[in-house]
Order: sequence, then structure tokens, then C-alpha cells
Amino acid sequence: MKKVFLVFSALIVISLSVFAQEIKFRIDGKPYNKQIYDENNNQITNFKNWELIQDFYISPDNKKMLVYHRPDKAKAFRMTLYNGRGIRFEYRSYEDLSIAREVSSYYPFEDVEGNILINPDSMMKKIVFYHYSDGTEIKTIDCIKELADKKIYAGWIQIYEVKKVGKQKYKFYIEGNLNIEGRQEEEFKTVIEIEIKCKL
Repeated sequence: MKKVFLVFSALIVISLSVFAQEIKFRIDGKPYNKQIYDENNNQITNFKNWELIQDFYISPDNKKMLVYHRPDKAKAFRMTLYNGRGIRFEYRSYEDLSIAREVSSYYPFEDVEGNILINPDSMMKKIVFYHYSDGTEIKTIDCIKELADKKIYAGWIQIYEVKKVGKQKYKFYIEGNLNIEGRQEEEFKTVIEIEIKCKL
């Protein structure tokens, strides 16, 4: 089996209309919470505490920004592209640097300490767990089934928050509409808790 890098690059894409004009940017903030700001003091990035921003580059048309950064305790730097789509994690082979595996998510949850990467996919109504280190899939949770087990029969759902509450244990905050005849307009909010048991 091919070995893949423990290190991977993530392309994070966020729509930024401020790039439409030629604008000056700077790295600023408290020592433990550095972010990139534009000349009007608008915060562009939203990195977690102790994130190291090594450098950033602006495209010639001023519509994209590529940031070279490293999260706290991570083993390698990542490249984050701001311009408007989703987040893609690429895992590359040690042998020839080819892409061995990809994980895409609009709102991923990264647990470096627990070696867990979570894709809470509201559109497909599922939660997918991966090994953070190599991108291999661990488990997929059917949200509709999980909610039905709680006697909540859902149609549309939105996973709006994820929290780590223990070692490889997570809470998922879900809202949506019921899929019950005559009650389709009725909204709900609930929390499901899932624990993943795998090697770090």
C-alpha cells in the first residue's frame, strides 16, 4: 500500500469582493492570534490561535489571495486559497508526489490531536469521519437515521456547529424542518453526539 504524506495542503476558498481593487494587506493582531487585514482594517483570514502565517501572495488581478500558513501543533505548512468555492485536502504519495487521496468539505472540522477530520455534509445529510493524517475514511453517519432514532423525522437539515467534547467524541448541532405530513413547515433544533474509536 502506498504511503502518503502526513502533510497535506488545504485549499480554502472564500468569496472576497475586496480583491476587486488594488489593495494593500498586512499581517496584524495579537501575538497568539495573527490575521491578515486590508488597508481598511477588514479582517480577511479567520485562523485559530497560534496559527503561523509565513507569507501570502496576491494574484495579478487582485481577486485571489494565497496564504502559506501552519496551524498550531501541525507538522507542516498549508496553502490556503481565498477566492470562492470550498475546502480541499490533498494527500500526496511519498514515492512520486502524486495525489493519493482527496477530501473535500465546505465546513470541515479538524481535530489534529485526535487525528480526526470531519466533513459535516448537510446537503447529503451525512457526517463523514476521516483520519486527519492520511485522509482514509473511518466512518459515515446517516444523519436522517440518527435523527429518526431520536424520533425526529427530518426533511431538510443544516449542521451548523461541531464541538469536541472528549477524546474523539463530538457533538453536532443540527437544525431543519420535519418530514411529517402536515408538519413540513415545523422547524427543529437538536444535538447528536458521536464517538469515534480509532488509533491516533
